[in-house]
Amino acid sequence: MPLRIDFYRERQSLITTHAAELEKKVRELEQEIARREAAEAQLIESEERYRTAIESSSDGVGIIREDDLTFVNRKFANIFGYEHPEALSGGTLSQLVYADDRARVMEMTLRRQRGEMTPTRYDFKGLRKDGRIIYVEISATKINYQGEALSLAFLRDVTERRQAENEIRRLSRRLIASIEDERKRLAVDLHDEFGQALTGLHLGLQTLAHSLPEGYEGPREKCFQLIKLTEELADNIRNVCSELRPDMLDDLGLVPTLGWYIDEFRGRMRGVEIDFQAVGFKRRLPPQVEIVLYRIVQEGLNNMAKHSRAKQVSLRLTYSHPQVIFFMTDDGVGFDPAESPGQARKGIGLIGMRERVASVGGLIDIRSSPGQGTKIRVILPVSPDHPDELMTDLGG
Repeated sequence: MPLRIDFYRERQSLITTHAAELEKKVRELEQEIARREAAEAQLIESEERYRTAIESSSDGVGIIREDDLTFVNRKFANIFGYEHPEALSGGTLSQLVYADDRARVMEMTLRRQRGEMTPTRYDFKGLRKDGRIIYVEISATKINYQGEALSLAFLRDVTERRQAENEIRRLSRRLIASIEDERKRLAVDLHDEFGQALTGLHLGLQTLAHSLPEGYEGPREKCFQLIKLTEELADNIRNVCSELRPDMLDDLGLVPTLGWYIDEFRGRMRGVEIDFQAVGFKRRLPPQVEIVLYRIVQEGLNNMAKHSRAKQVSLRLTYSHPQVIFFMTDDGVGFDPAESPGQARKGIGLIGMRERVASVGGLIDIRSSPGQGTKIRVILPVSPDHPDELMTDLGG
């Protein structure tokens, strides 16, 4: 009998122990369920918050797998003329890009998804549902979603901005063309009017000097001094005419004119080595592009002579359709670009260069630092009326 009682007691103890362990596991399970429910609620809240933020964003937001649009928000659809995002379900990015830009956009999209270096922001021509062409700015980055490499893109319609920029560029081009026409007219007037007057004065002084009888050595010497002064004045006027507008630029083109100008500059700047090379020029550039490049070289060399104290200057000009690239470096004292506008002439010169480049839809990058010399890089589209051909990134 005592054995039986002990057995029941031991059994009761085991049951109590198992019941306690079971109760503990039930509490842990309830806590885990509560944590998961709370996490799920937070996830739902977070997803709702992000969904609300994306849907109310002023930018179009899209997720792209290769070329496929896996997600777009309402603004994305609206940019391209669609009322609801569902209208682009199963669509592709390439169908929204104008044919001229399609290959470029797809190349950068695929390169980005492969992890290669690509511009994070650029413009392209988009195609709306009604066939109208718009300008779209895209900012994209690579993301990993469920083990896949996708592109997260933010889009903005910049058509109005581009139209305003084009109008400003057109007006700037007209203004610069007017300035160049006035320079050309002034150069012709100086050459014709003053040149003829100085030629007449030179001949008259020579005639007067040779007509003076013996014994008038003093007046004859004065005549020869005036003849020399007249010749110097004629040389100065020719130099001014060349600075205003060299005839060679219209007759022979950019490269021969730059070669002549650089030779003339070398003669004035003794002790400065200037290396000039031009590659790929099998045909003439448009006149407005030629004059912009000529003025940039002119201003760059003048700034170098006045401010940099450089000993070596390198000029590289490359024509590779659809763009022409100019690169100038010197080993001078350099400057702080943030402070240069405060230095009147240098600041005005840099501003003028930027305005001229912008007038033909080009890009300019000026880099310098004290003691490190100066680098100027300019990229101009060969067709100024179609600046969208210019796709080279200036960074790096």
